[in-house]
Amino acid sequence: KDLFRDYSLIDMFPSLTDSLIGTGRLAELSICYGDRFIAKDGAKTTPLYTWSAPTVNYKLKKESPNDQEETIYYTLIMTDPDTPSRIKHELREFVHWAIVNIPNDAVHKGTELLSYLGPVPPYKSGLHRYVFSLYSQKEPLPEYLIEESKAIFSKRSCIKTHEWIRSNMDFFCEIPEGL
Repeated sequence: KDLFRDYSLIDMFPSLTDSLIGTGRLAELSICYGDRFIAKDGAKTTPLYTWSAPTVNYKLKKESPNDQEETIYYTLIMTDPDTPSRIKHELREFVHWAIVNIPNDAVHKGTELLSYLGPVPPYKSGLHRYVFSLYSQKEPLPEYLIEESKAIFSKRSCIKTHEWIRSNMDFFCEIPEGL
């Protein structure tokens, strides 16, 4: 089954349409846990391999309009839309990681709103999907918004990341740059 056309992802990202998927407008994210590459269409793995934060790389789709280097800031969010299970997901979304103010593709230089928490699905809850979404920022988030957002994300569950993005549209582009 195509992960991008699953109801859960469209529910998580209402702005994401079939016309956008497959157009090459989404950045290609590369997620690696140690030497284990997680394919863009998803791959099965276990919590044993995901205790430490992954290495996240992406190819930028935006280019500077002139020859000068321009810093573009990004936000990276990792969520589990299947909490507590794929059938019963009333706690959607559970946020595992949130980083803002990432300069260009230097994830390690961003500001963590929420530190990484590896996947720990409840016992016998079946397979869970973990979604990495990348948003471009119109400008760096100011300190007051970072502190407000840390408080929002600190509860981790029942957060709708697209609503947080929409509520801060002065700083974000609504459609994810990459999934």
